[in-house]
Amino acid sequence: MKCKQLRLLYSFKLVIGLVTGFVIVPVVPLFSGVLPSSHAASLPAPNQGVSESLLLKTGKDGSAVLKSMVAKTKQMRAYSFNSTLTTYKDGKEIVETGKLYFKKPNFLRFEVLKAGKRSGSVVVRQPDGKVRGKMGGALSGVKVTLSPDSKMLKTANDFSILESDLGSLLADASEQIGQKSCLAGRVPGVSSQVVELVASDGSVAARITVDSSSNLPQEWLIFKGNSLFSKVQFANLKELADLPNELFSLDAKKSPVDDDSVVLVAQERSANMSTQQYRSTVAQAKEPTTNCEALADELSKNTGLAPTVAKLLIAKRAAASLKQEAQLINAVVYVSDNKDCWAEGCRGKLVFAATQMELLLWALEPLGKNVGTSAQEALQLANLSKSIGDSRQSVSLLLDEIAKDSPSVDAIDLVRSDLSKNIDRLETVCDKALIAL
Repeated sequence: MKCKQLRLLYSFKLVIGLVTGFVIVPVVPLFSGVLPSSHAASLPAPNQGVSESLLLKTGKDGSAVLKSMVAKTKQMRAYSFNSTLTTYKDGKEIVETGKLYFKKPNFLRFEVLKAGKRSGSVVVRQPDGKVRGKMGGALSGVKVTLSPDSKMLKTANDFSILESDLGSLLADASEQIGQKSCLAGRVPGVSSQVVELVASDGSVAARITVDSSSNLPQEWLIFKGNSLFSKVQFANLKELADLPNELFSLDAKKSPVDDDSVVLVAQERSANMSTQQYRSTVAQAKEPTTNCEALADELSKNTGLAPTVAKLLIAKRAAASLKQEAQLINAVVYVSDNKDCWAEGCRGKLVFAATQMELLLWALEPLGKNVGTSAQEALQLANLSKSIGDSRQSVSLLLDEIAKDSPSVDAIDLVRSDLSKNIDRLETVCDKALIAL
């Protein structure tokens, strides 16, 4: 039986190549802490950093207030706002500003206005569900596709850019009701209503000031370890009748940077080609989404292979692609033995290769989560899952090193070595599992 499976492995090699068609678009580090906010401080400075509840004695049940804000966001078809995020981390104060656009059902665009070397970056969640990014700084203009959980989308306070819309933020707060008390009330010197999520020991997990005119958050404070961790302020919040889909695509003729330019984009586009021509061009440029589960199902149905075997074959094919990216990383690190190399594009090449691996490993993760139909299958899939997880951890560490202001070639080389070993182990796990099954 084992020999038969091995023969199948090689006889279906061509089929796998045709079915899988892995399309991995390079991704680059785009953001480092840019959640919605602005400069309209609502709480007095002495109260801002106080982790003890301001409402514990006088506040009333605030769940209705929170639910009313959630309802308000659901009523809005589209909106935009400016934001400023201040994160207090490692003894530093990190301040970043941006602008967010949102449109139902789930389109999102976030523009980084000021965030050091990441200024000018843009991320969008397109109508087709893909997450696309455009880099700022030295690599300005480079457009890439990201995995939805990409490390590059994490903000300084560990939130995801994709969850920075009002609906997502308020939904996350609502889910904490029950685990924490939700209080609402007035604070002396503050005209706006205040909502707090309070732990059983009386410490505050979050404090939200509510704009009286819009019934939406004006400022959002998050506490950790009895101290202020991050502060998000919202400004220029505009409820809009609609926003064009082009705003949420980085393939548009021009990337809008404010509401007024949306009209200019449409005018410029129509001057160069018709709407039908434009949509046809954009549609042809879309890459197929990598869905390893669907690929494994298709391979199993087309060939008669057991589902678990098909999954391992897809994973083995992916491991080969990962090894190619690892080789590129090896080559770049070996020539990057002085600081001048980073100015010649070595850092960009490393980011491209690492984020391609991140995207493919993200697509592979579901394959290892199936328990299988037997103890043997469950064991092999568990090994696959662990190997994928180890590889993702190595990629994460590599991206951490690359993102530093002054990357250490020695540190990168160490992480690169571990990553190569993990990718080799992933391939070995697939080979051993296919033999065992």
